[in-house]
Amino acid sequence: MDEGTVPITRELLREFYAECPLEALREEVALLREEMESYLREHEEQTQPFEPESLKAPHKIDENYFRMREKCEEVAYLLRKESTLTAEGESFELKSLASGFDRVETAIQNMQKGNTEYISAMVAGYLPQDFRGTLIRQQKERTELNREKEVKALVDSGASIKEKYALLWKQQMDRRESLAQLGHATGMYKALVTYIGGVPQVLLDFIKEINAEGGPMEEQRIAYGPSIYSLTEFVSVILLFTACLVKNVSSKQEATKCCALLSEACKVFVEEDLRVLEFMGTLFRKSPFLVSTSKSSGSKYVCDAGQYIDLSIVAGDGQEVILDVHEAGTNIKWEFISTGGDVGFSVEFHEKEGHRKQLIPLSRQSKHEGLFVTSSEGKCKLLFDNSHSYFYSKQVRYMASAIPPLGERNG
Repeated sequence: MDEGTVPITRELLREFYAECPLEALREEVALLREEMESYLREHEEQTQPFEPESLKAPHKIDENYFRMREKCEEVAYLLRKESTLTAEGESFELKSLASGFDRVETAIQNMQKGNTEYISAMVAGYLPQDFRGTLIRQQKERTELNREKEVKALVDSGASIKEKYALLWKQQMDRRESLAQLGHATGMYKALVTYIGGVPQVLLDFIKEINAEGGPMEEQRIAYGPSIYSLTEFVSVILLFTACLVKNVSSKQEATKCCALLSEACKVFVEEDLRVLEFMGTLFRKSPFLVSTSKSSGSKYVCDAGQYIDLSIVAGDGQEVILDVHEAGTNIKWEFISTGGDVGFSVEFHEKEGHRKQLIPLSRQSKHEGLFVTSSEGKCKLLFDNSHSYFYSKQVRYMASAIPPLGERNG
């Protein structure tokens, strides 16, 4: 494995997530769910027996996203199909509630797409920038196009929403298997990785470990799973309640009460789910999946390949980011932007022999980006300095990476 950069460990990811707490779901989620479940139990004889165990959310976070999309689509379909509920001559509109579930389904789909593109870009940054990387990219593009055609053909054949999402989840598992094949150099990637070469070990280790049973992403489930599970189960209860309501409501009084309950449940679910999705999408883009093996005092983990980290630099102080360089020809890349005012910024390279090169002299900047190719081993030091400020802290969002000369190493 490359000594300077390693895949994130469960311990480091746990520490990172501890600094990014998710605000708890509103109390109304549990209260509204309990009220709807009570109604379902009261009407078991007229409909099907209410079995709470059937509502249990899946273990995996990404499987929950697919389950949530499925239930949102089913609720929206049912609300539009029934359109209006009538009881004792009084009409209650239902279809207007469907648009919120459309928004959630679209938001989940966009988040999933963005996460996939983010990881793909990170992986692409570690692949050789020649025909070898092109082969892998083209194979991925062909596979994704075939998957889209497969889903369209299934839907066009009249398949149910449940069948559609069963296929989407199977495709997701196929993606994981493809990553595992690349990580283990098996399957269609065996010849490419073993005989052609060019895929760095740090990347292979990352894609082997990230989704493994008990791997780093298990920390995400522990930290954020309970809220996501609750929302998955909440929308499942909304679906059952809606189906039970349209079959059993008879009096105007009952319809008024139940439609008010349904409307409030839909509103709370959509608001809370969109909030959690925005949080999780941002968290994913900030998560340090690859980190430097070194941590300097007072600094965050040095992230690689497009991973951004937020720093809060107190008045009168500064923070350093240190990148280890283990061979000549390493690309040092950085970029940052500060809010609340400019910060002092400098970049130095300390060669192994003891010589120091001032790459960027200390000057006050609100943003900066740069690239430097090393001529030897050593350490690169980035300084964010707020000593000129007596009262105001500064917020800095930065990316810093040390990318070895992969082509020469593996070619």
